[in-house]
Amino acid sequence: MQRNSEVEDLKPVYLIVGEDPYFFNQSLKKLKQRLEREGDLLLDYQEFDAGELDTEALMNALRTPSFLFGKRVVVLKRIEQLKEADRQRVKEYLQDPADSSSLILQLGDPKKGGPWRKMVGARGEVREKEKYTWNQLRSWIRQKVGQGGKSISGDALQELIIRVGPDLEQMEKEIE
Repeated sequence: MQRNSEVEDLKPVYLIVGEDPYFFNQSLKKLKQRLEREGDLLLDYQEFDAGELDTEALMNALRTPSFLFGKRVVVLKRIEQLKEADRQRVKEYLQDPADSSSLILQLGDPKKGGPWRKMVGARGEVREKEKYTWNQLRSWIRQKVGQGGKSISGDALQELIIRVGPDLEQMEKEIE
């Protein structure tokens, strides 16, 4: 089987920090697209939620070799919800992550990220996004509308922001 260097270059761990679920979903989508170019993602992709975590299942997923791609992608959402024992197991794993997996951690609360940033930064990559300011939100909306070959008036833009608020996922749906 021919190996894809783009997949092999995936780091062993990523930390995606931000209160906005849109940023996490877009970052995750970009990482998953690297695998999807190779074939079916079902066998080498698994998601876990920290609020309902079976730590043994997570560790097994991280230590199981890839079926097709050379890397498994394992996502652990909402790590701020980890119980203390689970947090310790994940931190131990981060000391020596498996070469055969990429662990993607989602942290919604940037204030709780200090220790996570430090651990991940040494072995992987931290992606962080602050909430958009109103001016950034206006620019983002104009850009999204423009991608569809359309434009939006200032009044319509204001109305859209008032009705939807800063939720980028919902905003993207409304723009579509």
